Amino acid sequence: MITKELVDFIKKMRVEKHSDAEIQSMLVANGWLSVDVMEAFQGIDMAAKSVATRETPPPTPVARAQPAVLNSEMPASINKLYANPVSPIGVNPLNVNPPINNYEPRYVGIPKEKSGNHKGLITSFVLIFLLLALGISGYYLRDNLKSLPVVSYFFPRVIDEVVVLPPAENPVIPVETVKQNTEIVTNRVGIFNTIDSIPTDDFLASTGYSMKEELGTGKISGAEGDPKGSAFIISRDNTELLRLLPITYPDGSNKISEIIVTSPNFRTVEGASAGMTISDLIKIYPDFRVWYTYVGNMFVLESPQHKGVQFLLDKTGFINSKKKLGSREIDMLTLTDFDSNTKITSVRVFYVQ
Repeated sequence: MITKELVDFIKKMRVEKHSDAEIQSMLVANGWLSVDVMEAFQGIDMAAKSVATRETPPPTPVARAQPAVLNSEMPASINKLYANPVSPIGVNPLNVNPPINNYEPRYVGIPKEKSGNHKGLITSFVLIFLLLALGISGYYLRDNLKSLPVVSYFFPRVIDEVVVLPPAENPVIPVETVKQNTEIVTNRVGIFNTIDSIPTDDFLASTGYSMKEELGTGKISGAEGDPKGSAFIISRDNTELLRLLPITYPDGSNKISEIIVTSPNFRTVEGASAGMTISDLIKIYPDFRVWYTYVGNMFVLESPQHKGVQFLLDKTGFINSKKKLGSREIDMLTLTDFDSNTKITSVRVFYVQ
């Protein structure tokens, strides 16, 4: 559902030089439907085009060529020259004005403007007016449109209750909405998005979360071997839920590079979460692959269904002592290399394009 607050928020973000893709990502991540966001973008763009069309200045009139005026004092030979249709019309080689009896001169000038240009302009105004009328009608009749079978078929998850985001550094989101938003998807865990800035304490307090910085347990910002940076622990009711691992960009800003989820409260749409066993996880993702990497010393299970989402396995569940690990950056493994009750210790979400 498009509201005035949604339209004002998009305009505000554009003024602050945010791209349409960033604005859409913020809105969708906080509960807006993509179809409503795109419809809001289109409405704003059509209104801007209509204003620009109305403010276009009229064309500058072009001066018409002035015909030559004939003189009554020229000889008959010159008159014949002007009467000859082969000679250039309106050209006076002697720079005089001879008379031509019973001859109506033809002049070369700029033709009159064709009325077709005006018709095209009128047609454009009519089309713009019709588009605006259809957009406004669709907005006010949106509730009736939602009941149409074709809309219900293609957009089965259309809802009426959405969260309006005020234009702020960290939008204020109702706590109840935050508690319901516990989905793990590509580039997002609940209300936390990769490549976003680390949230402020005031914002987290408004959503029921708390945050604590832990030094030396984050990512390495420089070359391999450099000290690790900070990790920001997100909790609720003194229970750790996830960790935000930032990385420092060349401009000095800290953006979320990875999200490590340790709480089973956050799940994928299929129901996978930390705390499950590897046996239960492969039932959800039979297209899994599992491997080990010495970079981070991790046993990883992942599915092509979720780009940038990895399930990290308990190291003690690896039982194939005969297999040598670490000889290459990635060692592919099989399910028989693990105990069937091996736990998923955490879910790693990292930024992918």
